[in-house]
Amino acid sequence: MKKVLSIFAFERPVDYDHISKSFYKTHQQRLDIRETWPARATRRMLITDYWGNATIHFLLLLGLATFITSFFNSQPNVAYFSTSVLAAIVVSIPLFPLLYLPIFNREFLPNLETVIATYQNEERAWMAKCKKDQPDNRTLLLLFYVLDKAGKVNYLSPNDKCAVLLSRIFGVATKSMRTDLDLVFKKEKREKLDPRGRVEVGKNFNEAFTILETMQFSEGIRLLKELEQKFLQH
Repeated sequence: MKKVLSIFAFERPVDYDHISKSFYKTHQQRLDIRETWPARATRRMLITDYWGNATIHFLLLLGLATFITSFFNSQPNVAYFSTSVLAAIVVSIPLFPLLYLPIFNREFLPNLETVIATYQNEERAWMAKCKKDQPDNRTLLLLFYVLDKAGKVNYLSPNDKCAVLLSRIFGVATKSMRTDLDLVFKKEKREKLDPRGRVEVGKNFNEAFTILETMQFSEGIRLLKELEQKFLQH
């Protein structure tokens, strides 16, 4: 009985939990089809669903009213149903702006925006966690340096060509990558490191050593220790 009454009271379409479940379900389905599907596109879909539910709700009320009044008409005929349809059209003109639109603006839309804000906060928190768990870009450069030397590729050098390549691989600005390359290869840049900078570089080395030790890459550890000595000399 409660479910039936909630349908006629138009409660479910504006319920926060219902909107939340609908958003996450719809959004995930769309992401499975297209990875770049934005939250605002799902928002538009749910707004369309709201007005679809409003139309169904209105027709349900109309059908119920027609059914009840038919008992008071001994012989329902074409004229009776035609009059009912005309009355429905007349009633719908003020009903949508006076009933469904205020509910949309006061209840449905605020709940939907809250759901989307919650989703975006969760997404940002997840991205921040991934970023936190990922090694620092300078650590990645140290590992790349070791692999370059161990494989005798000897490609890395402090130039724009290498900086552009590494910026594409690590997803960082070319300027930042060039600065780190200069630090690794140029003695004068290492000499200019302030105490705070040396602490940060030390953390990068420790992180790189941990990864290489996990890999049991003895040659890589040896090469990284040689590079670390260059930093410790200044």
